[in-house]
Amino acid sequence: MAIRLALLMAIVLPLLWSAIFFELSRKREHLLATSEAQAGHLAEFFAEQVQTTVQIIDLALVDFRNQWRDRRDGFDAAVAERQQFLEKDFVFQVSILDRDGKLVYNSNNPHPQPADFSDRTHFRVHRDLPGDKLYISEPLLGRISARWAIQFTRPLHDSKGRFDGVIVLSVPPEYFTRISRRVVVGSQDSLSVLRRQGDLLARWPSIRFTPGETFKEVPFRDAPPGTGGTMEKAAQLDGVRRRYAWQSLAKYPLAVSYGQSTEELLAPHARERRIYLASGAAVSLVLVLVGWLALNAFRLRSQRLQAEHVRKLIETAPDAFISLDAGGKVMEWNTQAEIMFGWRHQDTIGRPLHELVLPAELVDCHLAWLAERRDRRGLEAGPPAGERLEMPALHRDGRRLLLEMTVGTLRVGNALRFNAFIREISERKRVEQELRHAKETAETATRTKSEFLANMSHEIRTPLNGILGMAHVSLNADMPPAQRHYVETILRAGRGLMRIINDILDVSKLEAGKLELEHAGIHLDSLLSEVTVPFETALHEKGLWLRIDKDPSLPAWIVGDGLRIQQILGNFISNAIKFTAAGGITVLMSRVENDARGPLLRLAVRDTGIGLSPIQKATLFRPFQQGDASITRQYGGTGLGLAICRQLAELMEGEVGVDSTEGAGSTFWCVLPLQPSPRAGEAGGEARPHTSQAGMLSGARILVVEDNEFNQQVTMELLGSQGAQVSVAGNGKDALDALHAQAFDCVLMDVQMPVMDGYAATHAIRAVPAWRDLPVLALTANVYKSDRDKAAAAGMNDLVAKPFEPESLYSQLAFWLRDGRHAAPANTANATLQPAAPATLREDGVVDLGRLAAMVGDDPATIRRFVLRFIGTTEQAIAEMQAAFDARDLAALHALGHRVKSGARTVGADALAASCERLEAQPDLPQPSQLSELRMMLDAFRDALQLPRAAGPVQGATAVRRDIKVVATDLHRE
Repeated sequence: MAIRLALLMAIVLPLLWSAIFFELSRKREHLLATSEAQAGHLAEFFAEQVQTTVQIIDLALVDFRNQWRDRRDGFDAAVAERQQFLEKDFVFQVSILDRDGKLVYNSNNPHPQPADFSDRTHFRVHRDLPGDKLYISEPLLGRISARWAIQFTRPLHDSKGRFDGVIVLSVPPEYFTRISRRVVVGSQDSLSVLRRQGDLLARWPSIRFTPGETFKEVPFRDAPPGTGGTMEKAAQLDGVRRRYAWQSLAKYPLAVSYGQSTEELLAPHARERRIYLASGAAVSLVLVLVGWLALNAFRLRSQRLQAEHVRKLIETAPDAFISLDAGGKVMEWNTQAEIMFGWRHQDTIGRPLHELVLPAELVDCHLAWLAERRDRRGLEAGPPAGERLEMPALHRDGRRLLLEMTVGTLRVGNALRFNAFIREISERKRVEQELRHAKETAETATRTKSEFLANMSHEIRTPLNGILGMAHVSLNADMPPAQRHYVETILRAGRGLMRIINDILDVSKLEAGKLELEHAGIHLDSLLSEVTVPFETALHEKGLWLRIDKDPSLPAWIVGDGLRIQQILGNFISNAIKFTAAGGITVLMSRVENDARGPLLRLAVRDTGIGLSPIQKATLFRPFQQGDASITRQYGGTGLGLAICRQLAELMEGEVGVDSTEGAGSTFWCVLPLQPSPRAGEAGGEARPHTSQAGMLSGARILVVEDNEFNQQVTMELLGSQGAQVSVAGNGKDALDALHAQAFDCVLMDVQMPVMDGYAATHAIRAVPAWRDLPVLALTANVYKSDRDKAAAAGMNDLVAKPFEPESLYSQLAFWLRDGRHAAPANTANATLQPAAPATLREDGVVDLGRLAAMVGDDPATIRRFVLRFIGTTEQAIAEMQAAFDARDLAALHALGHRVKSGARTVGADALAASCERLEAQPDLPQPSQLSELRMMLDAFRDALQLPRAAGPVQGATAVRRDIKVVATDLHRE
């Protein structure tokens, strides 16, 4: 109804005012048209009067001229006689000028004094121009009479027709406007007589002006004689705006203009307009008032209906409803509240709530709650948002209830109301507890499964590494072909088993969401080479060809995770080789344009193998799925590889698929976002050389800031072997002291250290102007994007991942020292940090000495020295952990865990490093079993190297060398 009434008002009021303004406009136009016609008639009438007057004057002028020529002696009598026949107010003067312009006669003075009028226009026009025409001059001030007069003149001729003078009849200007006194009615109306050129001859009403004044713009200047017209303008003489009607004379070069004041003309319309507007306003006010009263009545009715509806809703609501006043007294108590608390409605109204349902220990809290909300949320603040509370309450019979309530504050007039919807949640809490327990049980089972898989992989890999290592060593020895075939079979089977284990662990990591992507520069040609070279032997053994088809429009470098892309392509190629008996394989790399997603990189592997049926394609990318059971029996495999490819592609915001026809080969493809790298090498950074540039380190002064003594020794050995001058600091504060004492060319800065960490130390370094360009490289095992961003924000130039590859470390140091000492890129703030060794999907075994050997060389004595040093420092750190645990010093435990983790990764003890990382990330004090686990991990490290658990010498260089070859077998998948 309110909408309909508003629409009605919106229609009626505009229609009313439209009608009012239309009628006012029509009346105004009618008034103007009527007045214009009336003014036109008056202008014509005045023009006829002026023309008649001029004709009379001209006839008198001709008659006087004849009298002057024929009876000059009786001329005075003739002039006096003619004056008697003219109107009484027509007082004129007759003058005669001789051929030289001298005054020879004047009717007011028959013997005038000599006067020269040869300069007057009305004399010169007859003297200079032939003919006998009437000339009407502009008003002139008489030299003798000293009065304004219009001169009507004709020429005099002698008996031979020669110019002999001028006869002048002078008429006062007001003679021409005398009739207007009887006709013009408006107080500001005007009547004017003008010459065609715009010269004003006469005007009524008379105002102070100069007769003969010329008007610049007159519409009749070029109008044909006898025509008329209208115009509206402000008068040049008095500024009054008038509507004019003008009429030009048909026989004489004169025009008459009659003007009506626009204000006076429209005065009746203005009065009528005020009446109309007042009437419209009154009607509108009445309509609005009626509408407001109707709306108010409707609103009151709606409020009553709404209140009744709300009351019914509250009564039938499934939840209890209670309303309190500002003092906490009950104002509303619905049926569900009666059921929940056992109190009837009539027993609760007006009583304080805390007397009915609150336990004694909550009464003070309840009263404080009411007071706090009265003070904080007064009437002027308006109603606050609802609050959700959980609290205990009492039934009338004394039973305790657990309630959940939503409380809101409402203003009713000038009073506050606290409204609460209440639900009894004891049963829900019991179910939630059961669900929480079930969730924790499931999470524990998942965690147990992951730990079981990790432990089993370690247990399986340790003997498997020995098998693979011994098989590899055996192949280097001379043996009969049959035995060589047996060993090669063992090696192939072991590698296949290793791939299966890796696939299972990869799926576990992906399901747990523990995989993070890297964004680095990828050289596409190098990627294709690296992913295809490992398959050359398998291709040769099966007699298959391999072709590469790369789109030339692709950029040379892109940004992405090269390791993941290699893994996807490698899996596609491996499957293609497995299921292709003859023919070959084509690796395709192309660019695809997509309007919604932008440019895409399409990777595909096409084979000439057995192909797939539609049913097989539908389940191919699911975990543990292959085409069918016969394929598993014939070709082997776990069915995990393609599922891993699908999950990796989805992590990179891409997708995988297959196009295949059974018996005609398959094309496995992957589409990923294409992001060209701004320059060769790293994403957003300069290309790093991949070959060693260690020669540039000779003589370089490098400060190593590292709290782990084992890592200090490893780094000093690596850099010292290349001729660098290495100094060591145990924390950030010692590093600042060293920089103040000595000049350095570069700083290798660990990020987590006691006293002062690497980030704070780098901030302090950058605060010193002399050190702002000093290269600072972060040493950290955390190589994710967040860690690189944090290092860059602290002012670090680059990041070196621990454990580091020597060639990568040398390359990075050479890069930052390439332009001489203290050289750094111009924009270090935006430098993209790139780890030397990106994270992989592998799960290392108990020990991988190959990593330590890659850093310090394959010399058994050197490895022996570092291993013993690591064991010694780790035993000391575990003892310090026990002391920190006893003192409940969580910060010290975290710092010690980080220190042991760093050294463990350096020697390849990844299981021990993983345990330390879990300890470091734990928010609470660990269980005693976790410290025991670290000791067990260290013992497992000793056992893997066949070292005695008690401190003692290593079993000789031969044993260490054997361990390197066997235990440190490369577990990295290409």
